[in-house]
Amino acid sequence: MLNLGIIGKGFVGSAVANGFNKDCEQIIVDPKYTDNTIEDVLDCKLIFVCVPTPVAEDGSCDVSIAKDVLTELDRHQYKGVVVIKSTIIPDYLHKFKKTYDLKMVYNPEFLTEANADEDFKNPPFQVFGGKWKDCEVVEKAYLTAISGRPGPVCIEIPIDLQGSFTKLKPKSRLQILNNKKEFKPQKSKVKKLIEKIKRSTRPIIIAGNGIRLSGQTNNLLAFASKMNIPITTVWNSHDLISNDHKCYAGRTGADGERAGNFNVQNSDLIIILGARMHIRQVGFNYKSFGRNAEKIMVDIDEIETKKPSLNIDFRLICDLNYLMPDLLKYSKNSN
Repeated sequence: MLNLGIIGKGFVGSAVANGFNKDCEQIIVDPKYTDNTIEDVLDCKLIFVCVPTPVAEDGSCDVSIAKDVLTELDRHQYKGVVVIKSTIIPDYLHKFKKTYDLKMVYNPEFLTEANADEDFKNPPFQVFGGKWKDCEVVEKAYLTAISGRPGPVCIEIPIDLQGSFTKLKPKSRLQILNNKKEFKPQKSKVKKLIEKIKRSTRPIIIAGNGIRLSGQTNNLLAFASKMNIPITTVWNSHDLISNDHKCYAGRTGADGERAGNFNVQNSDLIIILGARMHIRQVGFNYKSFGRNAEKIMVDIDEIETKKPSLNIDFRLICDLNYLMPDLLKYSKNSN
């Protein structure tokens, strides 16, 4: 489990805290909100420094609070990576590295006040200092983070490269492109999926958190409404559909309810969209899960579809961001 510390829970610190997966362990240090101290974050692999750097009376950037934090971390010989999110002027990181024996990376924030959380989760670009070849490593990491299944990525930059100066060509810039070509569904398999839906008399959709991660909640509801396909949800996706929606068919799994499980077991086609379907969803007697239904699973991770507890009949390995618009288009053209 990723453990990270956040020093400063203001505008930027709150966005960082909300942006990372809730499964990671977070320790926030801010005297206004918590009783935690610097000592409490020393075991964290990453520490985000999000303290204020106000404009001084002479117009300069006041980094005194940031310096105090770095001094304390240096005094305690912190061995993890310090990510500076606080606003600092050029060359300050270079000066910090001459003063403090810390692994530091500067990752400036680009957040709007109205959409800070969303801006942190879905940035148009990310900026890091360093040589161009090293920036390519950062680019690959961010592509991994924002493509397919989102997640945080930590890069430890060697001490001799941190804060180094480099000249970039005019066309060279770190621009993170959300390139997901490898996760596009095969047209032939999409066609087969549609044919299976057309032949089914009692289809049902099991919608997981992958729907939310791919931003396809609205397309899912529109598709299900058009095709009159009931939807059940798993433990971390119950808020994808309201209880009074015409397609709502209950919650499935051991932590679900009778209605949802009854509907799944009586279907002839189970369409699993972005749900891992762990043992709590299929039950310990997993061979009886959907025993009278053909099971289709759509997931970006092929390994998830091959778990021995699932017995999937038809797999579609792709990003729902590409599949759902195709299904919605089909539903609109269908009679």
